[in-house]
Amino acid sequence: MKFLFCGIALVIQPFFFYVVYRKQEKEEAALKMPMVYFSVFYLVAQMYVFVKYCLRLQGEYEKYSYLIQSVILILFVLAESALLFGNKYIKRVDKEEKDRISDFKDLVREVELQIVQTKDETMKASLQKVYEAMRYEDPVTNQNAAGETQKIKELLAHISEINDLELMDKRCKEIQKLIEMRRIKNTRR
Repeated sequence: MKFLFCGIALVIQPFFFYVVYRKQEKEEAALKMPMVYFSVFYLVAQMYVFVKYCLRLQGEYEKYSYLIQSVILILFVLAESALLFGNKYIKRVDKEEKDRISDFKDLVREVELQIVQTKDETMKASLQKVYEAMRYEDPVTNQNAAGETQKIKELLAHISEINDLELMDKRCKEIQKLIEMRRIKNTRR
């Protein structure tokens, strides 16, 4: 019974190495590396405490060795759980950011398509100004600028239906203004 916690520490090592080193993306494996470090640290700490203290405690004091080892195991489980939930949070935030980047890049592609599809040169020039304003813009949209990005998306959704030169120019200027507001809000902290 004394070796129970040492056995647990040894048995979980292959599991954590498998979780990290199985076939997966590099970013995901990198997020899981601290789990392996904690696992190895737990093994070393468990063995050290077992050899240093638990083998020496005999008789009625043997229950304290189990208590010490249980506390170490509980701390390990809590640390690993915190890392696991932290990794899930990081992945969720990263996915949301990638989605926002993709959304803005889709808007830039929409403007490019409109430039190609538009036959009127004056309308093309207005759209080209919008494209130039969006082209070098930071594609990441933070929470402050999400409203402007959504308004740009709404304005671009119906731009292909515009045949009037003045209305097209007005719409393009409105989009450029929103792009500038988005840029300012994106840089503000």
